[in-house]
Amino acid sequence: MSVESNSILLGSHDYGKMRFSQKPFEMLRSEWDKAMGDAVEDNVDSEMVYLRFGVLDNAAAFARDVVSGRQRIDIQSWEDLRDTLNSPVTHRQVVEKALKENQPVPEYVLNDYYDIYARVMSERKNKK
Repeated sequence: MSVESNSILLGSHDYGKMRFSQKPFEMLRSEWDKAMGDAVEDNVDSEMVYLRFGVLDNAAAFARDVVSGRQRIDIQSWEDLRDTLNSPVTHRQVVEKALKENQPVPEYVLNDYYDIYARVMSERKNKK
């Protein structure tokens, strides 16, 4: 699969050339799953990082603090953190993170997650 020449900037990070033009939270779940599968199959690290939308960034930073000795946690908490970092990121997590950051998640994307859709539509209605 060839990579198109559209460069994507998300936040302050330029992900360079990508083969898709939507932000991860603008993709339908099926589109995100396909894009992630293609990125994994083609071993395109920058696309995998982009599609994960930083979902694990806080956990990874905390793990670095634990390993460096800046933070101390018990064994069970370490195992839970390790499990989190070793779990695959889901499109749901990407959408939830985008919503927490007040990103404009399209209604057609929210339709994939009825519970999130109902909550967000209620919140949007109450803001009017």
